[in-house]
Amino acid sequence: MVIKKETSGRVVLLLYPNRSSNWKQIKYLSFFFSLFCLLIAFIWGWLGIWIILPFAGLELMLLFLFMHHNLRASYRKEIVVMTLHSIKVSSGFNTPQLKWRFNKKGSEMLILEMRHPDDPPCLYLVGEDNRIEIGRYLNYEDKMQLIEEVKAQKICCRFVKSPITVSM
Repeated sequence: MVIKKETSGRVVLLLYPNRSSNWKQIKYLSFFFSLFCLLIAFIWGWLGIWIILPFAGLELMLLFLFMHHNLRASYRKEIVVMTLHSIKVSSGFNTPQLKWRFNKKGSEMLILEMRHPDDPPCLYLVGEDNRIEIGRYLNYEDKMQLIEEVKAQKICCRFVKSPITVSM
């Protein structure tokens, strides 16, 4: 998701991944999965196959761990602030954890077009001494919107075909 905010002399782009669920929905889903899994495990335990109980607990622990990790990753955000002379990029989960600053005149947006038509392009902000990927988690439509917003700020955009790499 790309959100544009304009203030006097600067444009702020907020980049968020699309969220399919919130924390409350994840808790309900986890509760129902846990109830179902524990019901089956206790029935097997009551029938004498008690060895399944620790594995059911391990299964639930991994389920909670993966759901929490996935939900936390969906709250990642990037903030791109473009002024007349500079571009500032900050990235993090709740607060900016990484920050970069680019001179607007010496910077360009490098757009790597993927070979497969369903893959979104990779967007790199390239300065004199830095190169960072922006919006790694955005979908195709959001990346196209980001490219249009960057072009509107008169930042040079260069399209490049991505090389084919084969690993053996």
